[in-house]
Amino acid sequence: MDGLAERPPPNDAELLLRLVRGMTATDFSGVFRQGLSARELMAVITALPTRRLNELTDRARLLALPAEEQRQHHQRQRLAVAIADARDGAEISQIELARRVGVKAAAVSQWEAGVTQPTGLHLASLLRELPELKELLEELHDRPPPAVQASG
Repeated sequence: MDGLAERPPPNDAELLLRLVRGMTATDFSGVFRQGLSARELMAVITALPTRRLNELTDRARLLALPAEEQRQHHQRQRLAVAIADARDGAEISQIELARRVGVKAAAVSQWEAGVTQPTGLHLASLLRELPELKELLEELHDRPPPAVQASG
């Protein structure tokens, strides 16, 4: 026998994985949204891994909010990403940044998760400790706000 071992033909699960991984996002979403009853679609949705299901549920809840609250949420998230990116760029840990700013590490974690926002004084301290943050915030200011969907 030469070095090439004969591989068994792929089973249906392997064939399905290849197919789905090769689909465009549009094709993939079309397969799961079209032609399924609400009950069948919910069965697909609830079979998602917990993290993905939670993300989808959070997104659905966000879209149910009035447009102004959606915009505020997006602003918090954009600030959160800017803080995390600036901290990563400065190559310091959340614990070290918290020490420098004079807060608990949990506060920095919450800022970076978009759960809370820094106060004006803490934002000033962040700008002093993370020089790149000013540039990232200016970029955010120059970008148009994300489109929001009207709540029903």
